[in-house]
Amino acid sequence: MSCVLAILGTPANATGNALNRKASLDGPAQVQIDPIPRILGPAANGGAGLVLHLAARAHPRRVSRAALLGVAAGFCYGLTAAFTKGTAHQFNEGGISAAFASWELYACVAAGLVSVWLLQNACEAGPLTASQPGITLVDPIISTLWGVVVFGEHVTHRTHRTQAGQGRALEGRRSDLTGADS
Repeated sequence: MSCVLAILGTPANATGNALNRKASLDGPAQVQIDPIPRILGPAANGGAGLVLHLAARAHPRRVSRAALLGVAAGFCYGLTAAFTKGTAHQFNEGGISAAFASWELYACVAAGLVSVWLLQNACEAGPLTASQPGITLVDPIISTLWGVVVFGEHVTHRTHRTQAGQGRALEGRRSDLTGADS
């Protein structure tokens, strides 16, 4: 059952990552990609995931296996977010038929399925406290790197201020509940 939920949640997760990343970007995105990054980028990203997966299989400790598989899943989820952006661009330019005719859609599905598989392996390999940090930290870093390096996007610092403001608001609410001074 958890595998089915994870498979259904993959497109939603990738779409949410792409939308969150797009919300934090400034200026128009340049989606014209040179052929070399188009080929070498996914190959390097997938190669990193494969090396991490093989290292996890060879490692004797459960915690280390879970951590390595979590990082590998984060790499693949970042790649899925990049392919989601490419598919969204194809949809915006030519509609649904252009999206279904693009290679990015099928690469997104393949990367999403590999990501779910790695996530399931990470969750089964050891404790969640070992695998979750790798997934949580690596996914946004890789997807942001894809946006900046390959798609030519520019990251602004507004999101950091927003997150800091949200943190202060949550802290203020907590102090109101506990009766502590702000």
